[in-house]
Amino acid sequence: MKMMKLLLILSLLLSACSTTRTSIDIAVPAHWSHVTAHNKLLPDTTSKVVVVRDTGFIGSFRYFALAINEEVAGLLDEGEQATFYVKPGKLQVSVGRNPNAAMWLAGQAWVPIHTTIKTGETKRFRVGVHIDSASWIPFPGIFFNGSRGLYIQPYDDPDPEPLEGEPYEDGWE
Repeated sequence: MKMMKLLLILSLLLSACSTTRTSIDIAVPAHWSHVTAHNKLLPDTTSKVVVVRDTGFIGSFRYFALAINEEVAGLLDEGEQATFYVKPGKLQVSVGRNPNAAMWLAGQAWVPIHTTIKTGETKRFRVGVHIDSASWIPFPGIFFNGSRGLYIQPYDDPDPEPLEGEPYEDGWE
């Protein structure tokens, strides 16, 4: 009986580690105070970038930072989405650890994705954590102190392997 309980607990802990896609329809908008840049529609910012954060156990106790063209633009909690207004042209969207967190939770490692966006176009991305990259030990997995394993990918892709910073679409580097 003890072995059955142990197996049940272990399977629950391991299955809780994966991040799962959050539907854009149910993702909660990020709090206005967490979207700090590219948050206003201006005459020259006619395109939109929407980023949705997956839900799951790994990294669930910390915000992920988002950067647009190397400028920190916001923070996302799990299950949240943020909309950013950008100029048409070449674009780099990056996910990283919250640079404002306590030192042992913070960091400056960024995982970028590159694309080109047209006037009036909306591009959607999702961010999350690979299960392979975080410790299988539950407690460290909660905090996930590293950029290894963070991913950003086009939202509409049918769950491909996350790209971890490889170029997207036109290969702009």
